[in-house]
Amino acid sequence: MDKKKVIRKVITIIFYILIVVFLVYYFRNIDFEIIKNANYNIFFMLLSFTIRMTGLLIMPYSWEVLIKSYHGKMLDKKKIYKIYAESWLGRYIPGKVGWIGGKILFATREGVSTEIAVVTSFLDSILQVFSSMLLAVFIIIPIHKSLQIDNQIIIFVYIITAVMLVCLIPPIFNGVVGICYKILKKKDYLPEYHIKSKTMLTSIGIVVISKVFSSLAVAVMAYAVVGNSFKATDYIYVMAVNLIATAVGMAALFAPAGIGVKESIQIFLLGSILGKENALIIVTMASLQSIVGDIVFFIATRFIKSKEKLEDGTQG
Repeated sequence: MDKKKVIRKVITIIFYILIVVFLVYYFRNIDFEIIKNANYNIFFMLLSFTIRMTGLLIMPYSWEVLIKSYHGKMLDKKKIYKIYAESWLGRYIPGKVGWIGGKILFATREGVSTEIAVVTSFLDSILQVFSSMLLAVFIIIPIHKSLQIDNQIIIFVYIITAVMLVCLIPPIFNGVVGICYKILKKKDYLPEYHIKSKTMLTSIGIVVISKVFSSLAVAVMAYAVVGNSFKATDYIYVMAVNLIATAVGMAALFAPAGIGVKESIQIFLLGSILGKENALIIVTMASLQSIVGDIVFFIATRFIKSKEKLEDGTQG
């Protein structure tokens, strides 16, 4: 067997072993008694899961836009989903190496050059962080007075928003990415890989749509737990908190899938509005839902791959 194929196979096996280890570790620390004794609306729980899965199904198109821009052509939709689902589970490995590295590994198998796979994966992760934070800011600013959020926090939010918007100006964005790329990858970010305005806006737009669904899923989950006392402004607040926690969790390189970071931020911020007990139940259920959704996403793409092999065998 070719030496490169052996190395790839070993890396892939290690990749999946690490995923299983961290998933088992995470489930071990969940207090199922809290969930068991809670009262929640099953219909809205299922609706929440459906909304989350919709957002997850939209997400790969953001990376597809980047691949097309740099690679010159789109990969087959089934391959994009397969690669994304496999690498998405890699978020449960500390350092975000599994997530970004998984996309690079699996994309190169489909004919994408290593350099393009590295750049697009890197850009995709950065745009997700920026998009999540910006969406959180834009949806919470109109309702901050009704939520009685401290003015100093709102001023800080305005400053962060202004900084992020400036950073998204293509020349500045490419400069920032170049610095990050140099630090993390120990390589120069070549001008030929600078992102174009149209590509950036399209990719951000797709991420924003996906994040609307994923954050709304948590808000619907909160309604399933809290019930009729859950107000319209609470929906917006829960969505914003989830988006902020998601962005920080993705940026926290030490935390697999942002575990611990995301939960801590959400429990703290939701507790002040919905109560500590409700916040704990909502965040625990949302984390479980996220993991189950990721696994379902992965299994679905495995089914597609198995079906393709079966069809190829029949045609052969």
